[in-house]
Amino acid sequence: MCVIVAVVLLVYTLGGRSYKKTIDTFVTSQFAVDAQSIVELLPEKVVDKALEETGYSKTELVDEANDSLKKQVDSLDQSLGDDWKLSYKMTNVEDVTDDDLDDLKSNYEDINVKVSAAKTVEVEFTLKGDETEVSNSLEISVIKVDRSWYLDLYTMGNLF
Repeated sequence: MCVIVAVVLLVYTLGGRSYKKTIDTFVTSQFAVDAQSIVELLPEKVVDKALEETGYSKTELVDEANDSLKKQVDSLDQSLGDDWKLSYKMTNVEDVTDDDLDDLKSNYEDINVKVSAAKTVEVEFTLKGDETEVSNSLEISVIKVDRSWYLDLYTMGNLF
């Protein structure tokens, strides 16, 4: 019995998704045309609010986002060839603090999402084709809600 209680406590205390896993899933899902996985990186109440404001169903949102991601990937296929490879690394991580964090918390409080922390992560990625290589960087904002990290839709704006 003690072992079961210890395992449950360990899972509860250490559970949740790290900001690194959130970034990893976001970057790889964009290039894999997997909008469903990206939507799952948003707090559920944020998704519900977006669906309410747009009049979309979750399926319609995911389908439209997949169409947008597919166009981007098709463009990469034309530029780099069909066998391009993605590599990326997080080059800078900054905690959001003070007034910026307070503003962010306030934005999310309006939809009953309690943000406890936030980070801005710079990701440098490289797309390598047969004869061409393209590098760029992207700032990704994440928020911590309960024990998991999510994409910060308010700061990032349009994800697709």
